[in-house]
Amino acid sequence: MSGHRAPAAAALALLACLTAAAPAGAAPEADERVRVRLSNGDVLSGRLLRDTPEEVVIESGVLGEVAIPRPEVTGLMSATAAGPLPPRLPPVPQRKPVLPDPAPPADEAEKPLTGELAVGLRLFSGRNDRSEIYLDGEAAIAWRDHRLSLDAEVERDRLGEEQIEDSFDTELRLDLGVDEPPTISPTARWKRDESDGIALRQEYSVLFGSPLVDEEDGRYLRLEAGPVYYHERPVGDLPDGEGIQSGVGVTWGLKAAWPLAERLRFVHDQTGLLPIGLQGSGTPWIETSTGLRYSFQEGLFLRALYDLDWDGDTPADVDPLERVLRITVGYAF
Repeated sequence: MSGHRAPAAAALALLACLTAAAPAGAAPEADERVRVRLSNGDVLSGRLLRDTPEEVVIESGVLGEVAIPRPEVTGLMSATAAGPLPPRLPPVPQRKPVLPDPAPPADEAEKPLTGELAVGLRLFSGRNDRSEIYLDGEAAIAWRDHRLSLDAEVERDRLGEEQIEDSFDTELRLDLGVDEPPTISPTARWKRDESDGIALRQEYSVLFGSPLVDEEDGRYLRLEAGPVYYHERPVGDLPDGEGIQSGVGVTWGLKAAWPLAERLRFVHDQTGLLPIGLQGSGTPWIETSTGLRYSFQEGLFLRALYDLDWDGDTPADVDPLERVLRITVGYAF
């Protein structure tokens, strides 16, 4: 009998060893009663609904369905398993979220539509003494790094007691590559100024420009130049072709702004044309405008400018330099 009992005893001993070596409890399955230890030391009991890398969801008889974020779970085992829950583990470190840079305030964000509307008075002396009231409107639409702008000015000139003439000066301009100079700017300009003998002047140019100074505090200096085609028809009924000037040439411009105080800026604008006449003599000219601009609240501004306009094709007995005092009140948006 003892010989038959030895193999049975050995089998029982082997089974006991395997049982002792087995893990204390396998991972709980859905619908099984479980105990959940939280990172704060609390223990919740209930029926396991889901166990995912993101969360553990149980159904508690007291709390109902409870979703526990996985980083807050430090222990999970079947409620029927013997022994206590595994020892509390340190909480999983949380990664600090990387927040995007805050958006600039609304008043500092780049506006897609900008412009200004102004009314002013010009007082001329030199070639043709006169006074002039004018209305000037500018608008620009920006998209990506391009900008389309329109500048239109309507004038009413008073040459004497009763002589009144209306004029206009309009410029349409497309700036390509504003954020990455040099900027390429196809430009078209139409002008009528009967007080200066111009029935209609047309200019079509392509300007290449780049800022020489462009600081955040408002200091600005820009130079541009390029080829131009122009065609000018004088006032009056003249024989065919007489008095008409047309040709190609080089046009250039210089713009500057410099802050003098919190709301006060020095401004300067200068343009010129050196023609190569194809029909007629062609007229070189230079126009400069220098002065101050004071900004009020809510976009209102006051501008005082002194203009010097030089015409290289005036008769010998006429002053080629015209002087203009300009006072403007406007609103910028």
